[in-house]
Amino acid sequence: MGGIAFDSSVVPEHLPRVRHATPEDAALLAQYVQAGRREGTFRAGPQVEARSVLEYQRVAATDGREYHAYVIEEEDRPIGYFDVQGRGTCGEILGLYLQPSSRGKRMGRHLFRWAIANLRARGCRTVSVEIYAGNDASLRAAAAAGFNPNPAADRTEDGRRVVALRRATTLWPRLGPDEPRYRLLSGENLFLHHAAMAEALVEQLAAVRGVQAILGLGSIGRGFGDVWSDVDLAVLGTGPAVRRLPVGESWVAGVSVDLFVVDLAASPLDRWDDARRQAVGEGVILHCSDPALAARLRRIVRLRAAEQSARVSGTLLKLGWLGFCPRTWVGHVRHGYLWPLPHDLWLRRGHLPSAHATADQALALALQLLFLVNGRLPPDPKWLRFLAPGLSWLPDGIEGLLYTAENSTRDDPGFATRADAILRMVEATTHRLEAHGELATDLYRSYLKLSPEYAV
Repeated sequence: MGGIAFDSSVVPEHLPRVRHATPEDAALLAQYVQAGRREGTFRAGPQVEARSVLEYQRVAATDGREYHAYVIEEEDRPIGYFDVQGRGTCGEILGLYLQPSSRGKRMGRHLFRWAIANLRARGCRTVSVEIYAGNDASLRAAAAAGFNPNPAADRTEDGRRVVALRRATTLWPRLGPDEPRYRLLSGENLFLHHAAMAEALVEQLAAVRGVQAILGLGSIGRGFGDVWSDVDLAVLGTGPAVRRLPVGESWVAGVSVDLFVVDLAASPLDRWDDARRQAVGEGVILHCSDPALAARLRRIVRLRAAEQSARVSGTLLKLGWLGFCPRTWVGHVRHGYLWPLPHDLWLRRGHLPSAHATADQALALALQLLFLVNGRLPPDPKWLRFLAPGLSWLPDGIEGLLYTAENSTRDDPGFATRADAILRMVEATTHRLEAHGELATDLYRSYLKLSPEYAV
């Protein structure tokens, strides 16, 4: 892979596992606090035991404060802990301890960024941390994570200077509306790791001459990522340095970082295809040097009324070419088009597998039509079925219709049952479009306006 490579020194060699501490971890956390005190990096005090850790956590979560403690693991064994506290828009990293054998691996700066992402997601707009003046390793890690000195808050404790550090953090601006259904996903969520990595890599990418914006797509935009998810970043800009960036996948900290590079001179926003617009519409802005570009991005990902009408027309025509138009349209001219095909054409031709394959295609198109009716570009096929039930408008009984269309037997009677469910979805959607005056008078002419197959 040519071009400018990522500097892997900004992230650890491998990402640790971070999990919520449980009451059963109290004795382990007590050991870490005692070790930090012996090393002089934690505040001095009496012997710490499990019960005193639990009492500290109880007090830390009172008076409207939100407290969380986390155990850091590597290869299924604990290597340290950290805890955070938030109150309103102010967050604080209270403590961070790593075993000596796990230090010097760039783990601290990554965990600082992880904690910042955690507090940002909880509504905090500033994050602070206090570190003893002699703790050079922690001070370097905090500086690498974007913390700046806050001298007005420095203090002296037991004859030692405590350095106060602070950084602002704001939610990454979204380019489209939030999609709440992503919060239904289960399994271990690595989003905070991905967010921490993205922040570190964005610092490098933003320094490249000609870069105008960096977007977080995929897991960064969804707020969910697992072990099968990439860290998807899109760089927008112009010039030779931008064109030399390493397009495609790079393995960083054991995670695939997938970099998309858009030369705005060669690929201006108004020439973006649906897939790019939809992906960007679910993304967030990690860096943007030009507010006007951010505004243009928001406009380009929206589905305009005229465009929506043409795409609805095209999707209905594609359904009709499979025989899945409203049943009352078959054999008649409706909305400027003759609808000739029956939905059971492949049964009449004597090939059941093709009949069911056609039903599969029709179901996908029916779901795409629902997104268009709701004013949204349809998502990538792998997310289409998952996101559809969260749309604002849906036909009555949609869950039952989907279940029938997906789970009926793959024989002749099963095809009839599946086809009826899909046709009822299409008919309900078409009825809504007609009732609201949102169907073009001539569907075919409307379709031709945007169809690349007929472009001159």
